[in-house]
Amino acid sequence: LKSEVNKKGKFRPLVAGISIGNIAITAGTLGWFFEDVKGDVYLGSNAHVFVPDPSTPPKNVLVKTIIQPGRYDGGTIRDKVGEYHWHQQIYPENGDSTCPVARFWAGIYNFLAQLCESKTRLKPVVEAENHIDFAVAKPTVALETRIVDTDEEGDLVGLLFAGSDAVTVVCKIGYIVDLGFKPMDRKYVTAVNVGDEVWKSGRTTCTTKGKVIDESAVVRVNYGNFTARFTDVILTTHMSEPGDSGSAVWM
Repeated sequence: LKSEVNKKGKFRPLVAGISIGNIAITAGTLGWFFEDVKGDVYLGSNAHVFVPDPSTPPKNVLVKTIIQPGRYDGGTIRDKVGEYHWHQQIYPENGDSTCPVARFWAGIYNFLAQLCESKTRLKPVVEAENHIDFAVAKPTVALETRIVDTDEEGDLVGLLFAGSDAVTVVCKIGYIVDLGFKPMDRKYVTAVNVGDEVWKSGRTTCTTKGKVIDESAVVRVNYGNFTARFTDVILTTHMSEPGDSGSAVWM
């Protein structure tokens, strides 16, 4: 472990484990760096760190400026380090359907119901499977593939994105890799077992350790304006606080 680092300060070049966020949110953690099949490099964190509303489809994201440190830690437009690129849309539980076919047929039914003066209306509902809270941004400044407060290296397990006083919730790296984003300069593991020891480096609680207590859990996460259901996520013992969202989890 390195000497104590103020992870809420300004870092150039960028390194992992520091304060970052969309200019419209408070602050989260720059988890790690990813590259796609073309070799393009990205900053990786949670969708709710890089997007004001992670339930928004990627094409509808209007505020794209990523700053370091995050706004809560004093970051301003002058601290721009990246531009939002893409996020895995998070679907609210019992939310309105985003399926155009479902919307079309519900619209036809509701139009006919209105003509017949019926009070019954259809609302297309989606029970989508959420597995990850993940987003990437194109860096506009230099970066280094290292963690700011530790020389320890490991295999990437996933990104933590929620928690409570008892547990921390981690989305699996396998789902991220399947989308075409691989971690730079590090190996990754797609399976963990109960009892495995893991660790993370985050903006708020710096480097902490925990143990896997469930390797394939189902959880509901409150995002403030909606609740989302996630399946096949990892639960660990408590090792995070608000602001650690986006931290890479290693073993």
